[in-house]
Amino acid sequence: MPKSGKKGLKKQISLTSDVKLSDFANCSARAGRLRKSVGNSLSKEIEDIRNVDETLWYERDLEDFQFLNLSTENRKKLRSKVNHVESPDGSGICYPIDVWFLIGHYIKPEDVKVFASICKDSHRVSRSYSFWMKLYKRYYQPSDHLPARLQPECIEQVFGLKTRVVRALYQMYPQFINQLSTCLLTTDVYCLTNLCCTLMWRIQQNGKWLFHFKFKAATNVLDIPFSNKFAKKDWWACQDSSGKKQDLFVNYNPDEGCKILRFACSHYVLVPPMVMGSRLCDVRINLANDMRRQKLQLTFGHSNYRQSSRGSNMHKENIGCSDVVEFDAVENLMILNWWHPQYPFEYSA
Repeated sequence: MPKSGKKGLKKQISLTSDVKLSDFANCSARAGRLRKSVGNSLSKEIEDIRNVDETLWYERDLEDFQFLNLSTENRKKLRSKVNHVESPDGSGICYPIDVWFLIGHYIKPEDVKVFASICKDSHRVSRSYSFWMKLYKRYYQPSDHLPARLQPECIEQVFGLKTRVVRALYQMYPQFINQLSTCLLTTDVYCLTNLCCTLMWRIQQNGKWLFHFKFKAATNVLDIPFSNKFAKKDWWACQDSSGKKQDLFVNYNPDEGCKILRFACSHYVLVPPMVMGSRLCDVRINLANDMRRQKLQLTFGHSNYRQSSRGSNMHKENIGCSDVVEFDAVENLMILNWWHPQYPFEYSA
């Protein structure tokens, strides 16, 4: 006899029942049921969530909110070319500016650059009038033979105070004096290339001609606070009471970035006036004809001169004309920076 139709009835029941996740899972359905402890804990959490959702946000306690905690222990370090911007909410401590003024009383002259690079307040202190005035009084001795413009009676002027104090330190601070005596002033003669010659003059002294060439690096006009009409306007608009513009007068230095090439020649050499305003293209030092002294050759190019580097070789191209000046039998070749005691400058204050 044929079997009863229970098989078809089973298929019909399975089709009409609800779809379960276990019907599509790769693993078999788990037999049994949850323990009472686990089931009770889950039911309590569900009831707590329902109760919290029913209350308004301003009626909840701080413990009811869920805060997201980010852990960076197992996070991989990713390399990126993006510059990381420091957040303002860092762990640093901001000290009052009075503390930096007190620390500035113990800063040595050779450590001023490091002190100014600590933070914004220390940089502001290093540009103040009191900082440079106290630095001058700390190392000044009445026995020091300083010129009249660097004496205490004349140095208290606000305009260009930093420049005068630095020049005075190179005449009374022992470490700076030893630095000038030990270094060779002719080693960096080739650093004058590509600098602009702004001034040239000559003096006859002790039967010899003393030549001076003043060079200056190209600077932006906007970086010069005292130029032409802007100088007069800014002078009368100065706000010394608030200190916003006072650091411009204290740190003013017209000889910033200037170098003077000074040497003596046994005979007079005609220098064309076109060298003033031209760039120094090349410097060469050779032996003179007497094989005892040096021979200096200066090549001045105009605005069409440019110098570029291609690979390891230097490529020079001179489109326009150039002036070559030769000085035979050169003695006492020196390059003077603006802080050197022998640096010639016009003092008007």
